[in-house]
Amino acid sequence: MHAFGHPESSDWTSSAKDMVGCALGPARLWFTTGYGILNEVYYPRATFRRSRSRFIVADGNGFWVEVKRLDNYRVRRPSHGIRRLRSSTSTIASSFGCGSPRSGTRCPPDRGFVDGRQRPATLRAACTPSRRDGSDNFAEAGVHGGRRVLWAEHGPFGLALAAANEQQGDAWRATSAGYVGASDGWQDFARNGALSWRFDTAAPANVALIGELP
Repeated sequence: MHAFGHPESSDWTSSAKDMVGCALGPARLWFTTGYGILNEVYYPRATFRRSRSRFIVADGNGFWVEVKRLDNYRVRRPSHGIRRLRSSTSTIASSFGCGSPRSGTRCPPDRGFVDGRQRPATLRAACTPSRRDGSDNFAEAGVHGGRRVLWAEHGPFGLALAAANEQQGDAWRATSAGYVGASDGWQDFARNGALSWRFDTAAPANVALIGELP
């Protein structure tokens, strides 16, 4: 099923960065982090942005929050000299039922609890493939080799996002492709409080992909 809507133009993520890094070896891939999340990927040079990321936590009952809006994260390395970044957001649970106008949340009246037990929350990862103005991109939420894959292409460039569980099986629960500002995953949550749309393709335009993780 093809996504609906007319896309908005592309924009850049915040210039408030926590870290910039590059892949080991000859990959020529750079990335940045900010507000506790991976937010941009560049290839083949640091001036060519290829994707930007968003992460949404939701409980499936109307509560949702975009992780970067919480602004209560901590970034650290596991140990000195280890080239790995660990970012944690410690108060997502305490945010149930207490969103603010700037947080982009929709909160349930019972403060995220059912019969005294906290509702389980799951993560959604969103990816927006980008060139300078975001136009003329093709996106598809499809299946390749028995796995669900979020993929996009523009000219000679392409990207693919897959997810694996601890048993190396396919970890995507639900996926969708859409037009930025119209039928993308963030708009789905803003209107419906859940990942309810299931579109297979969106193109050619400024597009976005989203997938739900366990």
